[in-house]
Amino acid sequence: MLMPSIRTDGYGKLIINEEEAAVVRFIFEDYLSRKSAGQIAKRLEAKGVLTGAGMSHWRDTTIMKMLQNEKYIGDNLTQKTITVDTLNKIRKINKGDEDQYYIKNSHPAIIEREIFEMVREEMRRRSNLKKAGKRVYPSKYPLANVLVCGNCKNRFYRLTRYYPGKKKDYEWICKRRLYGKGNEKCEMRIVKERLLQQYVIEAISQVGVSDSADYSDELVLKYIKRIQVFDDYVLMETIELT
Repeated sequence: MLMPSIRTDGYGKLIINEEEAAVVRFIFEDYLSRKSAGQIAKRLEAKGVLTGAGMSHWRDTTIMKMLQNEKYIGDNLTQKTITVDTLNKIRKINKGDEDQYYIKNSHPAIIEREIFEMVREEMRRRSNLKKAGKRVYPSKYPLANVLVCGNCKNRFYRLTRYYPGKKKDYEWICKRRLYGKGNEKCEMRIVKERLLQQYVIEAISQVGVSDSADYSDELVLKYIKRIQVFDDYVLMETIELT
């Protein structure tokens, strides 16, 4: 049983269970921090958090189902399962046997769509690494290790943007802009990855380094100490060369 988080009150109105919603948000944030489903399950058990069924043991499969549950972003996919035996109340997964309907914004959301899409992208990344026989949890993007918000000093997350024609672009967003609520939400701008890459090239060229005219993660690891993002400029700090 998945953690409910959203229930109806006595008048049929959908309401959010904030205590359980906080656990759901924790799971999504931990996954984006490159934790595996198993690691997240162990962390929840260590915290004494119970599952939606009131159990102390968390399964990897439960975590993965929660991460793919569209209900957390306020949507609803109908008829995921169908009844095949009414008398004995037997149901099975609907694999095209009957029509399904996807309803957007059918109820209050507890996860932002932006975060949900980031999790989907991370799942695809891990799946591709497994198929290629590579480690699923390598070190984070080098930019993630050096990017800091000039306003709240929090780290940045990598965001994938999709555009018509199956085109996509990458951007970086402050953690508190993603997860902050109300007065705690950071208003720092979102920065295009290609712009940050250009800044890296310009920064290392100004200190007399000409390893490459093109960006690479190795350049960040070798020469960049910290990148602070402000509202109207970006501060690049390079590693002192000896």
